[in-house]
Amino acid sequence: MRTTVARKCRSSALIGDKAYDSDSLIDTLNQRSITPVIPPKANRKAKRDCDFVLYCERNLVERFFNKIKHYRAIATRYDNSLEISSPLSSWSQLSSCSTEDRP
Repeated sequence: MRTTVARKCRSSALIGDKAYDSDSLIDTLNQRSITPVIPPKANRKAKRDCDFVLYCERNLVERFFNKIKHYRAIATRYDNSLEISSPLSSWSQLSSCSTEDRP
């Protein structure tokens, strides 16, 4: 029997942005005794309360992941010389081969 990661996790709150503000998700979280920390959408008829102090922690987590992505981009950037990466230089190398030299 396969179990999902969400069923194995024991958390007390789920922090999400306004895109996760749906009644079905919030009902599911409440059934599992998980506090939804999701700000209500502006067009929601019945406004819900949100713990904005805990919601501000989400910003810290997002900044952390953005820094990881930024440093990964720097770490995996390869320094190519102009001679190798220039399309004009590769064209000049190809055009320098004469067809007359072939047998």
